[in-house]
Amino acid sequence: MTARRTLTSSDIPYFLNLIAANTSDWETVGPKFAAMAAALAQPGYVFKHVDPPETVVSQAERYQKLLKRAKVIYIDGAPMVRFEPVPALCAEIAEEALADKEWPLLDLHEFIGKAIDGVPDQWQP
Repeated sequence: MTARRTLTSSDIPYFLNLIAANTSDWETVGPKFAAMAAALAQPGYVFKHVDPPETVVSQAERYQKLLKRAKVIYIDGAPMVRFEPVPALCAEIAEEALADKEWPLLDLHEFIGKAIDGVPDQWQP
């Protein structure tokens, strides 16, 4: 039962070696091997949610903007990454535009994303 629950496709080489090295009675271990083989034949993990390419690209652009605002500073001799503040007025204005909605606030990811989107591409400290 445990083998059926925990085996994945990465265990196939181990399973094949286990069968090859078997010296036991096939009548006894055959059903165990059959259960293990059935578990290995099941489809692997399927992603339930994968972002579309446009979302991945926009997140990468936001990340690049943040990297441009990063500086390494030392606090008590330890290096720390510090980001220059990101103005959030554009995100706040976007929230105000949703005031007539049932749930008028953006979620945190959306709010931060809109704030980063408002940062000029050629920002200089």
